[in-house]
Amino acid sequence: EDVRVLEPPDGVLQCCEVDLRPRVESGSELVSVTLLIKLPKGYPLDVCPQISVEKSRGLTDNTIGSLLAAAKRACEQYGKQEDGCISFVLAEVSEALDAANDECDCSICLDACPTSVAVLPSCGHIFHGHCIKYWADLKDKELDEKADETSGATRTMHQSLLREVDEGAARDLALSERIDELSFSLKR
Repeated sequence: EDVRVLEPPDGVLQCCEVDLRPRVESGSELVSVTLLIKLPKGYPLDVCPQISVEKSRGLTDNTIGSLLAAAKRACEQYGKQEDGCISFVLAEVSEALDAANDECDCSICLDACPTSVAVLPSCGHIFHGHCIKYWADLKDKELDEKADETSGATRTMHQSLLREVDEGAARDLALSERIDELSFSLKR
């Protein structure tokens, strides 16, 4: 867990961001979340902390909702006690994050995507290898089709210009022949 203490807004005693990653073997992390935790005035005895998701990686909206529901359950169960409830909240959210890591969905086909076949690009989305390859092939095909359209228009314009040049050359030749005829008839 990485914790960053932030400047608290008005009405808040303490504010921090906590980065959570699933408790799994290194290299098999598919998801992560940064929680924003605000401890309002009156915490811990009178009010519970305010928990929100600041950023996430590899999590669907439903999964983020389940993480926040786990935080809310922990606040309801352990909140308003002298010792506070932050450690319980983090434990509950971590457990939900562990489960989310095991149940990730491919961002393309939306089917389950186990760690063994997951592709994790820097954008933070999760993909099956075959899904991202299919998507990349589609994008390549679109680019090729667009290039063909563009080059087709250029080819048509080129052919049109060549016809104009040929027609102009034919007119020049016809005019030149006509001038020669007129010149010949004047000389007679």
